[in-house]
Amino acid sequence: SCSVANPPSGRLTAVQMSRAAAQTVRLCGYQKDFTGALFVVNSLHFSSNRNSWKFINDTRMVNLESHDMDPIEFGQAVSARLAAHCFLHGLIRAKKSFIASRYAELMIQRGIPIRTTTLEIIIRHLGSMPRMRPIFHKSKPTGPSQVLHLPRCVINHKGTEMALHLLGRARKFGQHRTQKMYNSFIKACLMQGELIVAALLFALLVKDWQLRQAL
Repeated sequence: SCSVANPPSGRLTAVQMSRAAAQTVRLCGYQKDFTGALFVVNSLHFSSNRNSWKFINDTRMVNLESHDMDPIEFGQAVSARLAAHCFLHGLIRAKKSFIASRYAELMIQRGIPIRTTTLEIIIRHLGSMPRMRPIFHKSKPTGPSQVLHLPRCVINHKGTEMALHLLGRARKFGQHRTQKMYNSFIKACLMQGELIVAALLFALLVKDWQLRQAL
């Protein structure tokens, strides 16, 4: 439970509700109750997106069944950004980086901005995970423009693959990316022996920089 000071009207403001909800999500994360944490995030998302709203859930990654519940009624639109940040960090603390990456993608697609520091941490953790499948190469991309759409067989490290997919989603939906994200990813590629991917990503960054300069 969280203690939040009431305004003179006796009704919590949207900012106060956002902070209280984030604290609830944080406590759920410490207790490993990610179903409850996701339910709060989904309810906040519903408060601002009633007409075009969908539950943020992916049973392929983890069975969080909050989609079976009716959302909490806040009585006003409340931002889900802070609670989403706490949810993702709870997953990272629980060493569930793959799940954190997948939910970060879903949140970006649903229009919930993710803090750049959170994305940086997820990408760093993904890149440092041990290799989980044997090394093999079947095909190669033809140019730097394909680096964010590489076939699975080209990338041998699962963490690197998911980090690349996360960067691709952020790029597609206009989520802010930082140099630290790309530095962490390229470093992970070099550590995991993904030299082709690192080289193509660097070429893509140069191409994007040239385009911004031209514009």
